[in-house]
Amino acid sequence: AAPPSVLASASAAAASLRAEAHGALQSASAAVARVNASAAAALGKLPGSGNALGDVKAGQTSPTGADGRPSVVLTITNSTGATATYAVLVAFTDSSGRTLQSTVAGARDVPAGGHATVVAAAAAPAQGTTGAKVLKALRI
Repeated sequence: AAPPSVLASASAAAASLRAEAHGALQSASAAVARVNASAAAALGKLPGSGNALGDVKAGQTSPTGADGRPSVVLTITNSTGATATYAVLVAFTDSSGRTLQSTVAGARDVPAGGHATVVAAAAAPAQGTTGAKVLKALRI
């Protein structure tokens, strides 16, 4: 058996690494949320519903794990004759259809006539979320 001082040092080192990893994860999550909010704002300012709304179908909305963040699976079908990248603005809604929050999801290099499946997840928990709707879809 290892001496108590070695076990204590190993335990302290493990606790320090856990704390450092937790801080890094929180920092990365915050950065992703900022980028997502910026992209959602930019897409939201574009007029109309985009050039690919008919290419995107939203599945059933569900919570993401124990954190309560709603998510929805999007199925993107490239209806064109060329490879394309998609940016999709999704709104999570309550039972009255009111938007609680929105997010952006995307798929790169979807082949002509091909499909892509992506998950759009909200940045934060949203009490009362019952649905999701695709507000805009751009094919680039």
